[in-house]
Amino acid sequence: MNADQAAFLRKIREQPDCDVVRLVYADWLEENGQAERAELIRLSIENFRFYEFGTRSDENCWCELISPLMTCCDVCQRHEDRFKELENRLIELANKNKEWFTPVQNIVSCGFVYSVTCTLDWWLSHGPELVRWHPVQRVEVTDRQPWQQSDCLYAWWQVTLFVPHGATIHQPVFRHIRGPVSRPGENNAAVWFDTIEAAESALSRALIAWALERIESDQPNFLATSAAVSASSGA
Repeated sequence: MNADQAAFLRKIREQPDCDVVRLVYADWLEENGQAERAELIRLSIENFRFYEFGTRSDENCWCELISPLMTCCDVCQRHEDRFKELENRLIELANKNKEWFTPVQNIVSCGFVYSVTCTLDWWLSHGPELVRWHPVQRVEVTDRQPWQQSDCLYAWWQVTLFVPHGATIHQPVFRHIRGPVSRPGENNAAVWFDTIEAAESALSRALIAWALERIESDQPNFLATSAAVSASSGA
């Protein structure tokens, strides 16, 4: 990755909902020999816009957008044909270039990975590199669940103690977790929330913040780095 590409990707991370930045990046990719990646971004944006406009309640919206001389049926048929064409080409590009995305479950929006479902260890090993290339907005961890004390009190812990392992989070990620519920006397060993959804969202934000921090420090793989440190300490 050169400096120009890194700058584009940083801008996309900073403005994840801005199509203009993505389209300019697509132009840059095409000019630098990555025509298929550029095509996927452009077609993904067009596909997203079809979904977006297609949810409008006004049946004549397509006529207004394309041509006032065409009937609604003509427009809908052209829209359906173009939509199928987009879908088929996007599937073809994604299958041909699987290295653009990830082997874990993910949701792609406008040419980039938007949401990831994975284990915590997978994210600690690969999350920073994924975030380097994609403006990830949500991470769902499958092997962690907030510790529940009552119907309205949930927590993430950074130490095991008597807490189930599934509720504990590595300290470098844990320090990014922010919660609204104050529980004095816990010695900063837990962060509390009033709903499980709030706890999961906070962990998602913390994982992304940690990944961005690793990118800035140029240490993308936490588990590999930790193993190397442990090995050198034992030598």
